[in-house]
Amino acid sequence: HLAEIVPDSVEDQVRIYLAHEELLRDAGRLEDAYALLNAALADLPDDAELLYARGLITAQMDILDVHERDMRRLIELKPDHAHAYNALGYTLADRTTRYEEARALIEKALALKPDDPFILDSMGWILFRQGDNQGALEYLSRAWAIYPDPEVAAHYGEVLWVTGNEEQARVVWDEALDEDPNHDILNETIERLTRNGGNQ
Repeated sequence: HLAEIVPDSVEDQVRIYLAHEELLRDAGRLEDAYALLNAALADLPDDAELLYARGLITAQMDILDVHERDMRRLIELKPDHAHAYNALGYTLADRTTRYEEARALIEKALALKPDDPFILDSMGWILFRQGDNQGALEYLSRAWAIYPDPEVAAHYGEVLWVTGNEEQARVVWDEALDEDPNHDILNETIERLTRNGGNQ
């Protein structure tokens, strides 16, 4: 159906690309979604929405050089794009040891959108990576209160668990599992932390 639509404008064309990409991503066809976005960006270079979408896909696929390039280009094009700073900062915090760089990016995102739950989650995660568990809990609890998302639950629960609040961690995880029992990151976190009778 999407392939048969004739767009009336560049904005329509971008919407069609993004709708198609979302269908592929939701079906688990990340390589196809990536190929589609590569073609879309060849057609519409430097489109902010397409760059952001490809940046999210490449983070999922661990193609970190493309992810970083796209997010930095997006920041050049739109210096106030809080979610570009956040996406790059979170990826660096989660997949690398470039923690100071990650934190600076997330702090910039937070200055632009101080109550965004995804950015609060990222701030909590980088503080956890840097060993500030109490600071991490402050941000993660705020993120969870605003938006009880399964990935926030994974992060919040992990910090609760490693600080000895195992019962509270399980409450958070169970609430998230009720909403999304098959969430990969949440289930991996629970399995990793609770295996062998609760030893990490």
